[in-house]
Amino acid sequence: MTQQIIDDLLETFPYASVTPALQVVCSSLHERLTEKNRTITHAEYIRLGRLNGITEDYLARGTDAAGARTKAQRDKWGELLHFLVSRQGGGTLVSSIRSLEEMEKKAGELEIKGDIAPALVKMTRGAAPLLRGEPPDDPRNFSLKHDVLAVVLARWHAAHEGAQKAKKKRGVGYSQPASLPS
Repeated sequence: MTQQIIDDLLETFPYASVTPALQVVCSSLHERLTEKNRTITHAEYIRLGRLNGITEDYLARGTDAAGARTKAQRDKWGELLHFLVSRQGGGTLVSSIRSLEEMEKKAGELEIKGDIAPALVKMTRGAAPLLRGEPPDDPRNFSLKHDVLAVVLARWHAAHEGAQKAKKKRGVGYSQPASLPS
């Protein structure tokens, strides 16, 4: 199983640090252990969808912490999180830092209802923290917890846009975009 995880990491993130993704995989596998079953198996890794399935689940749990319960809500929160993705020279994807005010403005544009500040703070804590907030006690600025999440969100965003373009090309009327995993 170890070799499979390493191979998946190097294939999925060839130009990024794999340590944060390894942390996500390990914590996701570990949190599923029970008092009865204290062994992580290759079968469990496969059942969870390997690296891609585990990282998608991590994103879904993070957006659930923000209160996203429906496909449409997860999509909107996915777009808001993608707002924190920045492409550096050479194409490297990293997290940018945005103020609470910028995040609130973007949330309004995305029609995310309600006060988003408490939801953003929740996303800095818990088992699947997606964000880093500064200062930690009363965050006023936010970035993605790990740059590896920038890669995952950029891929989600590309698939989301691709699905919309394909539907328009086929002449299909407006429909919901590809959603973050549920």
